[in-house]
Amino acid sequence: MDIGFEGKPWTWINNWNGNGEVKERLDRGLCSIEWSHCYDEAKCIHIESHASDHSMLVLDTQKVRKKWKKRFQFDKRWLQQDGIKEVVKEAWNIPCDGTRWFKVKQKIRNCRVELLKWSSSKKGNSMERIKWCKNQIEDIKASNVENKRQKVQEMKGQLKLAYKDEEAY
Repeated sequence: MDIGFEGKPWTWINNWNGNGEVKERLDRGLCSIEWSHCYDEAKCIHIESHASDHSMLVLDTQKVRKKWKKRFQFDKRWLQQDGIKEVVKEAWNIPCDGTRWFKVKQKIRNCRVELLKWSSSKKGNSMERIKWCKNQIEDIKASNVENKRQKVQEMKGQLKLAYKDEEAY
Protein backbone atom coordinates (compact mmCIF):
# COMPACT_ATOMS: atom_id res chain seq x y z
CA MET A 1 0.00 0.00 0.00
CA ASP A 2 1.06 3.64 -0.56
CA ILE A 3 2.19 5.43 2.63
CA GLY A 4 1.12 8.81 1.34
CA PHE A 5 3.30 11.91 1.42
CA GLU A 6 3.96 15.38 2.74
CA GLY A 7 5.35 18.18 0.61
CA LYS A 8 5.02 18.90 -3.10
CA PRO A 9 2.56 16.57 -4.87
CA TRP A 10 5.20 15.53 -7.43
CA THR A 11 8.56 13.74 -7.19
CA TRP A 12 9.80 14.37 -10.73
CA ILE A 13 9.86 17.43 -12.96
CA ASN A 14 11.20 17.60 -16.52
CA ASN A 15 12.67 21.09 -15.86
CA TRP A 16 11.17 22.62 -19.00
CA ASN A 17 9.91 26.15 -18.91
CA GLY A 18 6.48 27.19 -20.09
CA ASN A 19 3.80 24.89 -21.54
CA GLY A 20 6.08 21.85 -21.86
CA GLU A 21 6.72 21.53 -18.11
CA VAL A 22 5.66 18.16 -16.67
CA LYS A 23 5.39 17.32 -12.97
CA GLU A 24 4.56 13.77 -11.86
CA ARG A 25 4.61 11.67 -8.71
CA LEU A 26 6.81 8.84 -10.01
CA ASP A 27 8.45 7.91 -6.71
CA ARG A 28 6.53 6.77 -3.66
CA GLY A 29 6.85 4.94 -0.37
CA LEU A 30 5.16 1.55 -0.22
CA CYS A 31 4.57 -0.81 2.68
CA SER A 32 2.68 -3.92 3.68
CA ILE A 33 -0.47 -3.72 5.78
CA GLU A 34 1.33 -5.40 8.72
CA TRP A 35 4.14 -2.82 8.55
CA SER A 36 1.61 0.04 8.48
CA HIS A 37 0.04 -1.30 11.69
CA CYS A 38 3.45 -1.24 13.41
CA TYR A 39 4.29 2.24 12.10
CA ASP A 40 0.88 3.87 11.89
CA GLU A 41 2.31 7.39 12.10
CA ALA A 42 4.96 6.87 9.41
CA LYS A 43 5.17 9.46 6.69
CA CYS A 44 7.00 9.91 3.41
CA ILE A 45 8.29 13.44 2.88
CA HIS A 46 9.08 14.82 -0.58
CA ILE A 47 12.17 17.03 -0.46
CA GLU A 48 13.01 19.05 -3.56
CA SER A 49 16.52 18.63 -4.91
CA HIS A 50 18.31 21.19 -7.05
CA ALA A 51 20.87 18.61 -8.13
CA SER A 52 18.39 16.19 -9.69
CA ASP A 53 15.06 16.18 -11.50
CA HIS A 54 13.76 13.74 -8.83
CA SER A 55 12.84 14.74 -5.31
CA MET A 56 14.38 12.95 -2.37
CA LEU A 57 12.06 10.79 -0.29
CA VAL A 58 12.51 10.66 3.47
CA LEU A 59 10.66 7.94 5.35
CA ASP A 60 10.00 9.09 8.91
CA THR A 61 8.79 6.38 11.30
CA GLN A 62 9.15 8.38 14.53
CA LYS A 63 5.96 8.92 16.47
CA VAL A 64 4.89 12.53 16.68
CA ARG A 65 5.68 13.80 20.14
CA LYS A 66 3.31 16.33 21.56
CA LYS A 67 5.01 19.52 22.62
CA TRP A 68 3.73 20.41 26.03
CA LYS A 69 3.47 24.03 26.93
CA LYS A 70 5.29 25.01 30.06
CA ARG A 71 2.77 25.25 32.85
CA PHE A 72 2.06 28.77 34.07
CA GLN A 73 3.00 29.42 37.67
CA PHE A 74 2.26 32.64 39.47
CA ASP A 75 5.44 33.95 41.09
CA LYS A 76 4.73 35.17 44.62
CA ARG A 77 7.57 37.70 44.29
CA TRP A 78 5.52 39.60 41.71
CA LEU A 79 3.23 40.82 44.50
CA GLN A 80 6.06 43.02 45.83
CA GLN A 81 6.71 44.58 42.42
CA ASP A 82 5.33 47.97 41.44
CA GLY A 83 2.83 47.88 38.61
CA ILE A 84 1.57 44.31 39.08
CA LYS A 85 -1.97 45.41 39.95
CA GLU A 86 -2.16 47.63 36.87
CA VAL A 87 -0.97 44.78 34.61
CA VAL A 88 -3.69 42.46 35.92
CA LYS A 89 -6.36 45.18 35.83
CA GLU A 90 -5.56 46.14 32.22
CA ALA A 91 -5.44 42.49 31.10
CA TRP A 92 -8.74 41.72 32.83
CA ASN A 93 -10.43 44.73 31.21
CA ILE A 94 -9.59 43.67 27.63
CA PRO A 95 -13.02 43.19 26.01
CA CYS A 96 -14.04 39.62 25.10
CA ASP A 97 -17.01 38.18 23.23
CA GLY A 98 -18.80 34.92 23.98
CA THR A 99 -20.54 33.17 26.82
CA ARG A 100 -19.83 34.16 30.42
CA TRP A 101 -17.63 31.10 30.95
CA PHE A 102 -15.70 31.76 27.73
CA LYS A 103 -15.18 35.40 28.78
CA VAL A 104 -13.78 34.32 32.15
CA LYS A 105 -11.42 31.86 30.45
CA GLN A 106 -10.27 34.57 28.03
CA LYS A 107 -9.71 37.07 30.83
CA ILE A 108 -7.63 34.56 32.80
CA ARG A 109 -5.64 33.79 29.64
CA ASN A 110 -5.12 37.53 29.00
CA CYS A 111 -3.82 37.93 32.56
CA ARG A 112 -1.42 35.01 32.15
CA VAL A 113 -0.07 36.36 28.84
CA GLU A 114 0.33 39.92 30.13
CA LEU A 115 1.96 38.75 33.38
CA LEU A 116 4.49 36.69 31.45
CA LYS A 117 5.29 39.66 29.17
CA TRP A 118 5.58 41.95 32.18
CA SER A 119 7.75 39.54 34.18
CA SER A 120 10.17 39.04 31.28
CA SER A 121 10.95 42.77 31.40
CA LYS A 122 11.85 42.54 35.11
CA LYS A 123 15.06 41.17 36.52
CA GLY A 124 13.52 38.32 38.45
CA ASN A 125 16.27 35.72 38.50
CA SER A 126 17.24 35.70 42.16
CA MET A 127 19.99 33.09 41.68
CA GLU A 128 21.79 35.43 39.28
CA ARG A 129 21.37 38.28 41.75
CA ILE A 130 22.76 36.09 44.56
CA LYS A 131 25.78 35.22 42.43
CA TRP A 132 26.27 38.85 41.42
CA CYS A 133 26.08 40.07 45.06
CA LYS A 134 28.62 37.46 46.20
CA ASN A 135 31.01 38.49 43.42
CA GLN A 136 30.58 42.17 44.36
CA ILE A 137 31.35 41.41 48.00
CA GLU A 138 34.50 39.53 47.00
CA ASP A 139 35.57 42.36 44.67
CA ILE A 140 35.02 44.97 47.38
CA LYS A 141 36.98 42.92 49.93
CA ALA A 142 39.87 42.52 47.47
CA SER A 143 39.98 46.24 46.60
CA ASN A 144 41.44 49.24 48.45
CA VAL A 145 38.26 51.29 48.23
CA GLU A 146 37.27 53.76 50.95
CA ASN A 147 34.43 52.74 53.29
CA LYS A 148 35.10 49.10 52.45
CA ARG A 149 33.22 47.85 55.50
CA GLN A 150 30.13 49.99 54.76
CA LYS A 151 30.03 48.90 51.10
CA VAL A 152 30.33 45.24 52.08
CA GLN A 153 27.43 45.70 54.54
CA GLU A 154 25.31 47.32 51.81
CA MET A 155 26.03 44.42 49.46
CA LYS A 156 25.22 41.93 52.24
CA GLY A 157 21.86 43.68 52.61
CA GLN A 158 21.21 43.24 48.88
CA LEU A 159 22.34 39.61 49.17
CA LYS A 160 19.86 39.08 52.00
CA LEU A 161 17.04 40.46 49.80
CA ALA A 162 18.10 38.22 46.93
CA TYR A 163 17.97 35.19 49.26
CA LYS A 164 14.50 36.25 50.43
CA ASP A 165 13.39 36.48 46.77
CA GLU A 166 14.78 33.02 46.07
CA GLU A 167 13.00 31.62 49.10
CA ALA A 168 9.70 33.21 47.99
CA TYR A 169 10.21 31.74 44.51
